[in-house]
Amino acid sequence: MALNKLAHLSLVNKVTSELENHIGIADKTLSEFVIDLAEKHADARSFQKALDEVGAELSFDLVRNLLEMIQRMRPKTGGGADGGGGGGGDRSRTKPT
Repeated sequence: MALNKLAHLSLVNKVTSELENHIGIADKTLSEFVIDLAEKHADARSFQKALDEVGAELSFDLVRNLLEMIQRMRPKTGGGADGGGGGGGDRSRTKPT
């Protein structure tokens, strides 16, 4: 649980840094909102549409980069203590055919 909180704080800081670098706004509340919105959208186009609907006019490249970063860095929830310490490494493995 403490590691999930630490991972979430790290993600918030990274998103805040990216937003500051690209749009000049360093606001952790805004970053939390962007993370929450990203978790509701699996692809960059729907994420950008959701951002546009709330008045955030961001370039598609930034939206795509933010979504990929959030999906990669977000703490895993709901899995419990079932040995999920791999940190997402399973996604990069290819299965033999």
